[in-house]
Amino acid sequence: MKQVKFFLVALMAVVMGMSVTSCMNGDDNHNVTMTVPVKYNFGSFLMGDATTKLVPTTELGFLDGNMYIISCQYDQSQVTANSTSIPVTLLSTPLCIDPKG
Repeated sequence: MKQVKFFLVALMAVVMGMSVTSCMNGDDNHNVTMTVPVKYNFGSFLMGDATTKLVPTTELGFLDGNMYIISCQYDQSQVTANSTSIPVTLLSTPLCIDPKG
């Protein structure tokens, strides 16, 4: 009976140790995902503050519109508080909400 109790206590300690370790690994993800309305500006997008430029890391192709909604992702560790240009990875095709007339 003592061996069974010792085995259960040891097993419980291992399980608790693994669960605490999984909580400690949460700081490695610096990717930020966002969906924002932006103004198209010759290969890049301007956010609503008109100073922050989102620069896609892939070729956009031909976009014929003024305003778009984009879903994108960027690495927060590469951006400072004063950054005016942010490299982003587009997660989908930009959705035109204001076509050129």
